[in-house]
Order: sequence, then C-alpha cells, then structure tokens
Amino acid sequence: LLAERAAALDAALKAEGLAGCAYDGGFFVTLDGGADPFATCERLQQHDVFVVPMPEGLRVGICAMKASDAPRFAAAYRASR
Repeated sequence: LLAERAAALDAALKAEGLAGCAYDGGFFVTLDGGADPFATCERLQQHDVFVVPMPEGLRVGICAMKASDAPRFAAAYRASR
C-alpha cells in the first residue's frame, strides 16, 4: 500500500514538472524544501497540506496520504516552492 502511494506521489510530482520522490520503504518520503523548508511548510499549510519541515527538506507522511490525494498535494507543493 505504501509503495502504491509513493508511486502515485512520484507520478503526480513529475506531472507537475517537479522532481519525483525517492522511496526505499517506510512511512515517509523527503522532498526538497527549497532554501527555507520551514517557510515552504507554512505556504503548504495555506493549501491545507501538512508536512514536517526539517533542515534536510520536507518530511511527507505517505502513510496518511491517499493515492488519490497525490495530484492535489503535488499542485500545492509546486505552488508553494
């Protein structure tokens, strides 16, 4: 199920012209947070998208994301970069 969600997110990100997400297993993927992941996180919250900002990027809980929500997430992520 998690691999299916990661694949859906990867495809949705690529459809938005963004780099996909690498998935090796687990409940989370990490995306580039830009120069300031914390500011990117705040902009995502304006789109009702919630991630965990870290110095390394944005931690995305694919464990809580439906595959059908991936396109909405990817569009918000693109708009928030």
